[in-house]
Amino acid sequence: MKKHNVKNRINIILIAILMGLFSVSGFGQSTGGSKTVDGDAADWNLSESYFADMYRAFKPDKVVQSKLYLHYDCSQELLYILVLAEDGYPGLKHEDDAWLDITDFAGKEVTGGSGNDGTAPDFSWLGENFDGNPDHVMGWEAVIALAPGSYKLIAHLEVFGDGENQTSGTDKDTDKDGIDLTISCPDEDVDIEVTKKANDYYPYQGSVVTFTMEVSNLSSSVDATNVIIEEILPAGLEYVSHSATSGTYDPVSGIWSITELTAGSTEELTLEATVTTDEEVCNTI
Repeated sequence: MKKHNVKNRINIILIAILMGLFSVSGFGQSTGGSKTVDGDAADWNLSESYFADMYRAFKPDKVVQSKLYLHYDCSQELLYILVLAEDGYPGLKHEDDAWLDITDFAGKEVTGGSGNDGTAPDFSWLGENFDGNPDHVMGWEAVIALAPGSYKLIAHLEVFGDGENQTSGTDKDTDKDGIDLTISCPDEDVDIEVTKKANDYYPYQGSVVTFTMEVSNLSSSVDATNVIIEEILPAGLEYVSHSATSGTYDPVSGIWSITELTAGSTEELTLEATVTTDEEVCNTI
């Protein structure tokens, strides 16, 4: 019976979101690279970047009329801001009524009149004339320069509701200076290593090969969260079984997901597959 060569070629496909890059008063965290302030929210992950509700008259006991989303770029020290009006409360395109204020500093950090020239602060309306009314918007997007630290902030968007213009802003009823924002960036970058080996590099057709993959966080102090590794079996290998020391593996999509990979730790995925061909097989990760 003809033997064949199963190659083991390493190609890393890895997404790592660092834990602790952006801590925000118990809300979700969103960090990473830059965004484009262009009036299009397609590059925002709303579930990750949600920060706070914005209420009528800044009062948390009143109706939520819009929401505030934040994203921080540690490498550039830029805070990206997205405000989206809730259904039934279209935003109003009033330059003086769209703003974010870091109340630790004098004056508002960005307003509807800040312009958009590629240098922070930049501002852009979202969804202008989305409902046929040129005065209506879906919200606004902006970026400001802001160093890591602890601050108080207030965000605002004028909306139309119940037949008249309404103030929509983050809570300043609890604290007149606004809500807490804490930004912290680690001194060390996350360092992820993925290795792979097989128990038999020259198996017979019909035999079962065991692949062992290890993913290690080589960082000394930075944890990684939401680590995604793609391991799709190629033609010539048929899935049999798997086991993982952490996270979940989906043999259909080939995705191994690890919720948290702490600094200095290593996790392992063992995957068994039957060889179904007598041709050379290249298995990648």
